[in-house]
Amino acid sequence: YSDLIPSNSVEKPDVKPVVIAGPDDTVNDKVISALFEEFPDVFGFALRYTNNEELADQEHGEDEIVQRYKYVPDEEFQAMKERGDFAYTTSDLFKHESLVKEYGTTMEEIQKCIDQSRLCILKSTVDGTKAFREKCEDSLCIFLSPPDMETHMDRLRTYLAEPEHAIKSMLDAASRMREKA
Repeated sequence: YSDLIPSNSVEKPDVKPVVIAGPDDTVNDKVISALFEEFPDVFGFALRYTNNEELADQEHGEDEIVQRYKYVPDEEFQAMKERGDFAYTTSDLFKHESLVKEYGTTMEEIQKCIDQSRLCILKSTVDGTKAFREKCEDSLCIFLSPPDMETHMDRLRTYLAEPEHAIKSMLDAASRMREKA
């Protein structure tokens, strides 16, 4: 932690984004929440934009810090991508391509964290992390992997009400993600 988290209230952290990636969103969210709980004055979380209408009016619960989204219509999201507003974008990994929703974090949102001398936590996929590293080479990227695919499958069955073939598809995507990481 020493290069990221100051050892006393006088030191300033080396402010750089921290990217959390991995196939298990629930675990990623728990780790991020634990960081915010343990170090509330050190970390910040950038607002993410999405074209996922399901998140437009979502009420945020106790993990609000890891669920900050701003819904924008797809046309606006695509225009933001074309203008280069995003530091990175990701999409749902497991849905049919006609149903895929996208998520992105702008450099402006990341800069807001940096301006507050906070380490900006970003949650992404492996591909999103690679794209972000191209724009921000000194970021710290952390891949959280389940101990094995059987454990990951058990977690998916616990968290999701999906048919077995959908869980198999998610496991295949998670295996590809581990290979890329």
